[in-house]
Amino acid sequence: MILQGSEWTIFHEQLMDARREALNKLRLDSERSVDFYHGVQKPYMDAYFEQIFTNWSDNKGKIPLTTFNFTKAIINGLSKLYKEGTQRNIYIGDNEDEAATELYNSIIRDAMKPSWMKTVDRMTRLVKTVLVHPYWDYDKGMLSYRIFTPDLCDVKQSPYNPQKLTAVVYKLSAIDTANNIGGYEGEAKTDYYVYWDNENTYWIDEWGQRIQNPDNPEAINPYKILTFATFRDSMPIGNQFWGDIDETIIGVNMDINAMATDLKHLARMQCFSQAVAIGDFGGDIATDPMSVIVLPTGANGDSQFQAGQPDFKFVTPNPKLEEVKSLIDFWQSVAYSIEKMSPQSITAQSHIASGFSIMAANLPLLEDRQDRAQLFEAWEKDLYQTEKAVYNYHAKIEGLPQLPENSELRINWPDLTFPMSKDEKIKYDEHRLKNNLISFGELLMEYDSNILNEDEAVEKIKANKELNELFKAVAGTGLFERNIE
Repeated sequence: MILQGSEWTIFHEQLMDARREALNKLRLDSERSVDFYHGVQKPYMDAYFEQIFTNWSDNKGKIPLTTFNFTKAIINGLSKLYKEGTQRNIYIGDNEDEAATELYNSIIRDAMKPSWMKTVDRMTRLVKTVLVHPYWDYDKGMLSYRIFTPDLCDVKQSPYNPQKLTAVVYKLSAIDTANNIGGYEGEAKTDYYVYWDNENTYWIDEWGQRIQNPDNPEAINPYKILTFATFRDSMPIGNQFWGDIDETIIGVNMDINAMATDLKHLARMQCFSQAVAIGDFGGDIATDPMSVIVLPTGANGDSQFQAGQPDFKFVTPNPKLEEVKSLIDFWQSVAYSIEKMSPQSITAQSHIASGFSIMAANLPLLEDRQDRAQLFEAWEKDLYQTEKAVYNYHAKIEGLPQLPENSELRINWPDLTFPMSKDEKIKYDEHRLKNNLISFGELLMEYDSNILNEDEAVEKIKANKELNELFKAVAGTGLFERNIE
C-alpha cells in the first residue's frame, strides 16, 4: 500500500506526534533518573503516594516520608571502568609521540578529566546516552567539560546517519551579573540557549530571537567541527539517537522508599500500647503524652462491646514489621540480581572473602567492564578529536604548545585488583618471581612505600640478607637465648 496526498499527511502527523510524545517521555525519565541519583526524590514520592491515597496531600505531614539513595549506590557500584591508573597515550600512526602524551596528560590533569569521566561513566549507566562538550574556560585559560543528559539539550540528527549529530542546542542560565543579556533595555534576561553546528554558534533568547554575542559577532564556530562527543551504554539500534532509559532501578528505589515510609509509619502507629476507653466517662480523659481512643458501649447490642460498666485499658497491636522488612530486602536482592551484582559488591563486608571468591562473585561485572571498555575506547577517541580542536585553537592564540593535528588517542584500562588472603598472596608473589615477571626489588617496593626506587630496594634486600645470615650463624650458640634459671 502506497500512501499519497492527504493519507500521507495524516500518517506523517501521527508519526510526528508519536515521536514528540516519546521524546517528551524520554526527557522526563532522564530528569527523574538524574534527580533520584542526586537524592532529589521527595516530589516524585509525593506524586507516587497521591496515586495510592486519595487524601495524601492533606495527610502527608502526618506520615514522614522516608527516602534512600538506592539508585546512586547501584549506579556507582556498577560503574568501575575508570579506576586510578587509566593510561592515555598519543600516537601518530603506529608510533607514540611521548612529548604529545606528556602535554595531553598535563592538559587533562588540569581539567580534572579523570573525575569528569567517572561522572560520564555513571551518567551513561543511568540515562544510557550523554554528550560531553569540551570548551575553553576563559577565566582559567584552560580546557574544561560540560556533560549533557537527554533532558538538558536538543539535537539534530544527520539524515544519512541518525546516530551522527549535525547540531546541538542547550540551555544556560545567566547569573544576576548578566541581567541584560537579551539586549532589551529594562527587561532582565536570565535564561538563554546556545546553538552549535559545524559552522556556526550563537545565542537565542526564550522567544527564539538571536542574541548578539559581543565576543563572536559573526556567530562563527571557530573550531570547524561540532565539539560534542557522544557516549553510549551500548551500540545504538535503528534511527533513534537517544537510548531508551531503563526504569528498573528507579522503580525499585520508589518501591523501597514507599515500603520504608510504611515501615516507619507502622512502627509509630503500632509498636506501642494504645490507651483505649470503653464507654462514657463523663468528661475528658488523657494519658499524656498519648491520646485515648474512646469506644462507646452498645446499649442495644449494636456495638462490638456489650452494655456494661465503662472500662479503661492499654491494647497492644501486632504490627507486621518483619514482613515489611523482608519485602524491602527482597526488592533490593531483585535489583542486585537484575544488574548482575552481588549485594556484597557495594558493602563493607566484602573484605572478609578471598580475592578469588570476590572475583568469582563479580565475574558478570568483570565481563561487563570488558565490553564497556571496548565501547568507551571508541567514544574517548572521538572525544580526543574535539578536545584537540578546542585546545589547539586557543593554544595557538596564547602561544602555548599544541597537540599534533594528525594524532590520535590510545587508552589502556588498568585491571581491577581484589584483596587476597595471606596464602594467595604468597603463591602470587612466588609465581611472579619464578617466571621473572617481577624483580625482588620491585616486589619489596610493593610492600614498602617508603622505598622510592629499585636501587634503594636492592640495597635494602642485601642488608636484610646479611642480617639473616648473621642470625643463622649465631642461632645455635645461645647468644639470643634468655637464661631463665
